[in-house]
Amino acid sequence: MSFKAWKITVLLGVSVVALPWGLSHADDQKDPQHSVVDIMNATMKKGQWKKLANGEASPADAEKLVKLFDELHLTKAPHGDAKSWNEKTTELWEAAQAAAKGEPGAADRLKTAANCRMCHQAHKG
Repeated sequence: MSFKAWKITVLLGVSVVALPWGLSHADDQKDPQHSVVDIMNATMKKGQWKKLANGEASPADAEKLVKLFDELHLTKAPHGDAKSWNEKTTELWEAAQAAAKGEPGAADRLKTAANCRMCHQAHKG
């Protein structure tokens, strides 16, 4: 194989591996469409997350909650440590995903992650 053919093969191989990874992480770079307050009002204040935890949310509502919690973890911490915010909001999002799929133990996981006081002490001004 010539050097030129070898370079093309390597570049194609890297592209095949890197492209799906880049596309799967493209959403991580988007700006959230809703404010933290809007997300909290839609998910927490009305108790919608409890319906998801208890298996009472419709598939459409479950999907909406998961998307909003995903968006929440992409927002900047209103106050406090960014690492703490990321950990708390990521766990909330992942617990909501698990609950939406009906995974065993997901309800308890979501109830723990949705502890208002834990987040508000660290991140609400």
